This record gives sequence, C-alpha cells and structure tokens, in this order.
Amino acid sequence: MKKVLSIVFNDMRHDSRVMKEATTLGEAGFAVTVAALEGDDLPATEDKESYSIQRVPLWSRRFKHIMILRPLIYLEFLARTLLRFPNPDFLHIHSIEPLPLGVMLKARSAGRASLIYDAHEYESEKNGLRGWMKWSIKTLEWMCMPFVDGFITVSERILKDYRDKYKVARYTLVHNCPPPRPSKRTTSLRQELGLQQDDILFIYQGGLTYGRGLEVLIKAFSQPTPGRHLIVMGYGVLADMVEQAADQSQYLHYKSAVPPEVLLEYTASADVGIALIEPICLSYEYCLPNKLFEYAMAGLPVIVSPLPEMKEKVERYSIGKVLPDHSAESLRKVVEEWSSDSYESFVDNLKEFSEKYNWDVESARMLALYRSIST
Repeated sequence: MKKVLSIVFNDMRHDSRVMKEATTLGEAGFAVTVAALEGDDLPATEDKESYSIQRVPLWSRRFKHIMILRPLIYLEFLARTLLRFPNPDFLHIHSIEPLPLGVMLKARSAGRASLIYDAHEYESEKNGLRGWMKWSIKTLEWMCMPFVDGFITVSERILKDYRDKYKVARYTLVHNCPPPRPSKRTTSLRQELGLQQDDILFIYQGGLTYGRGLEVLIKAFSQPTPGRHLIVMGYGVLADMVEQAADQSQYLHYKSAVPPEVLLEYTASADVGIALIEPICLSYEYCLPNKLFEYAMAGLPVIVSPLPEMKEKVERYSIGKVLPDHSAESLRKVVEEWSSDSYESFVDNLKEFSEKYNWDVESARMLALYRSIST
C-alpha cells in the first residue's frame, strides 16, 4: 500500500478540500496521513475512516500573537515535520507554505517520493501580499516548482497562468465541489429563524474576511425589504462586524460555521445563495469559490459578482444572476426583484450543473494524476 503524506499549514478544523481529497485517496487504497498544525481543543491524533490526522505539537505557538516571532512557528513546523514523517511515496502539499518542506522531504528520499503541489489559490497573488512578501512567495515558488511532479489547482485561469509560467509536465484541475447529494429542500434555518412560509431567505456561507463582499451585503440588507432575509454563516475576522449588524436588523441574521459534513443540510433550507467576491487581488479575480458549487448542489440559484470564472459558469448554465457591478445598490435591486416564482426557472439547470460539477467527477481527475505519476 503506497503512503501519502498530505501537509497543510492549518489545524484541519475546517479544511473541507483537504478532507475530501484525503478521503478519496484513502478509499482508493492509499495509506493517507495528514500533517497539520496543533490546534486548541483538538486531539494530537485523529483517526478518520479513510485517513489519519497527525497534528504537530509546536512550542513556538506561544508566540502566535507576537508578529515578529511568528516565523518561528513556521520554522518549527518545518523542522518537526521533516523529522517525524519518514519515507512517504507521495507528498501532497497544500498551498505555498509547506512547499519548501515538500522539496526537502523529496530530497531526503533521494527523489523516490513524488511531489504534488495543490495550489488552493493563485498563491503569489493572494489577498494581502505586497512588496517584498509577494516577491518572496514568487521566488519561493519559482525555486520549488522544478521539483514538482504533479500540479493541482482550482480554476481554469489560475491553471493557465501556472502552466505558462512553470511548464509543469503533469497537471489537472480539481474544482472544490461537494460530494453529490439529492437536491432535497430542508427547513433547518427557516425554523431556527422563525421565518414565514413566503419569506425569501438569502444565504452567504464561507470565510468572514475582507474581499468577500460582506460590507456590500450588510449595506444592501440594512434597508429593510419586507419578506427578504439574509443569513451569514461562517467564521473569520469580520464575524463580530456581521454579528453586530445582525443585532440591529430583523432581516439580517448571523450563524457561526457548522461542520462540513452538515453544511449542505443548512444550505438547502435557504432559497438563494450569494457569492460576492471582490477583485482586490488576482487570486480573487480568478477564483471559482466552493460556495458556488455548494449552493448549486443544495438546489439554490445564485447571485454572484461579475468576476470572469463565476460569470462564465452562471451564465453558461443559467443557474442564477450576475450582478452588473460590486455595489450594494445593484445587489439590493436584484434582491427586491426576486420572487418565489424565480426558483422554478432554475431547477433543471441546477441539476445539470451539479451532475457535471461534483466531487465524484473532480476526484477522478486527481486520482488520474496520481496514476500518471505512478506509471
């Protein structure tokens, strides 16, 4: 049985993509271990049905609130992981942070371990990267890419840029889609919020951070439109802002993140999904967020910002509305015009879209990449 060491620079509390990939590889006959950061209130070892999580204890975590000392956490994670996990057959590296570690582990194996780089975003163009930080990420990636045996990413435009820059021999596109499920409506959120039968519930789920259109959402729903409600579900640095806004409006609601395995049950109790990514960096401009696929799988038509990847999918399959711009006024206009009858016009299209974009389809491409490297 071939061994896969999957490495992430987070504590694996909410990383649904890594969980799905590890499950797929385990079910395909690989022995999968996910190396992750130590996390508060999380076990050091967690055995799942198809893989295990090993959280690396870090003495330097005590300095996580001291900006100048945070690099110690990264360096200790690299050192401890290098010593702790010997002789895998595959190194599956998630995002840029552990990529140098993957190269070192491959070198230690004298090249016998195959290195797969899974870029969850356009890594050198992520939100917040500027100046020397962006230059250092680009340089690090440029130095490591010659050692990469296979490359995976999440959208067509990001893949094209990586192919043009680095000439990777083996590559594939794996959208961050949920597993297939029947498009069955639920009532979880509607009951929890005490909504009337004819109320329309819009939902935003995902990271509560800058560049996700949360300010636009709050502004759009701050002017009451009877019968139109918004629930924001997730976690992140803007959670307090969202919660405070929800306290001041009967039409705006907040709920903290729920586990990935029950997420779609909640999603399916809303009526319309919203994904308002702002083009504040190239990674966001080229993104194709998992929430788009989650909404569709739950049977929800969508409202999205006019970014190229989302716009192309929504218009091609006719699964919702694309806003003309990123303003609260444009969103409010679409929300006010949305009626309960709008849903019926999207039902068949959402089913077709979800049959094409689901984890069974996407994971098959990942497994094909593994097989191509093995032969």
